[in-house]
Amino acid sequence: MDKLIGHYRFNMNHLIGRGAYGSVFKGKTQQGQPVAVKVIDKRMINKENEKHLKNEVESMRTLNHPNIVKFLDYYETQNNIYIISEFCDGGDLRDLIKRGKQDDNLVISILQQILNGYRELQNKSIIHRDLKPANILIHQNVIKIADFGFSKRINFENDLMNSVAGTPLYMAPQTVLRQPYSSKCDIWSLGMILYELIFQKPPIKAQNVLELQEQIKLPIVVPKIDNALLQDLIQNASIGMKFIITSCFVKMIIICNKYKISKRKRANN
Repeated sequence: MDKLIGHYRFNMNHLIGRGAYGSVFKGKTQQGQPVAVKVIDKRMINKENEKHLKNEVESMRTLNHPNIVKFLDYYETQNNIYIISEFCDGGDLRDLIKRGKQDDNLVISILQQILNGYRELQNKSIIHRDLKPANILIHQNVIKIADFGFSKRINFENDLMNSVAGTPLYMAPQTVLRQPYSSKCDIWSLGMILYELIFQKPPIKAQNVLELQEQIKLPIVVPKIDNALLQDLIQNASIGMKFIITSCFVKMIIICNKYKISKRKRANN
């Protein structure tokens, strides 16, 4: 049976996935257009969780970009919080990675779109803090950054933060090692995502946080790239793809190996 919340209906049997603080269901507008409905049971969250939820809503309200999931509405009842957003019908980047090696042009298109969405976050002074393949959604072949539950608005690019937020495997070394970190920690997460997209496996393997704390200090080994297009992309930086090279993969791997967050470059440099 459908549940009604504001101008939207959803069915608890139509589960899309589970986020940091709630479950996401497929719903629809009064006109029948599909939407995603995140349902959070207020009895299951604490004050810190509630703060993250407010950050998520605040961040999403200010963002309007084709490569970022669009916020639609927010409702709160005595027992639940509801966040209504754009519905994405193509799964997430995990699904694509599991399918194995992808066409070179598709990989490059995905890289471009992720960076386009990330630039918008930078322009709005928002740090995501949980960038990972599960939070990169696909809708009609368009890539969209999603799940802003750990996001934070910052005043200055080099502002330092101490709170641990995100998914350990994709956290920057400073976060994993519980050291102060800045907005540039998202760059590390992007590097992890792009590495995994190209090589179908993460550059770091760890079963728990303790293993990760040791592994993250080691140099990242880049496997041999067999296809000519990606070799050119990484080694020669053709004019058309130069911004991808300079802003993302190569410098990220080199800089991450040096383990110097202060030398990481903004994605639009």
